[in-house]
Amino acid sequence: MHAIIKGNRNNTSWPIDKSSKDFNAELYVLNVEYSLNEISSEKLAESMFISELLKDVKPYYSTIYSEDITNGINWFAEKEKIDWMVVIPKKHNLTEKLFGRSQTKELLYHTHIPVLCMHE
Repeated sequence: MHAIIKGNRNNTSWPIDKSSKDFNAELYVLNVEYSLNEISSEKLAESMFISELLKDVKPYYSTIYSEDITNGINWFAEKEKIDWMVVIPKKHNLTEKLFGRSQTKELLYHTHIPVLCMHE
């Protein structure tokens, strides 16, 4: 069984590590980048936090480059034969909520893989 995580984490009460062990699942942590630009210090800190949080699970870390996040995730899920996804939606400010689009909603409407959405 495979699982995939998309999103960021800000607290430590995260049941993914326990679920992975209980189901004997391989866990993939996926980062989708728009371009080959340098990694920001915020993303680096987030990656280090996730690595520490999931060190007992030993997940597979992947970064892919795609101008369309949903297509990138679906491509990765098909390539790795992912059975289900866990998505942690990013919190948006008021302007982003009014004028932006939700990548999570986009993914939910354009994937055939079951998706579990967890909030930060």
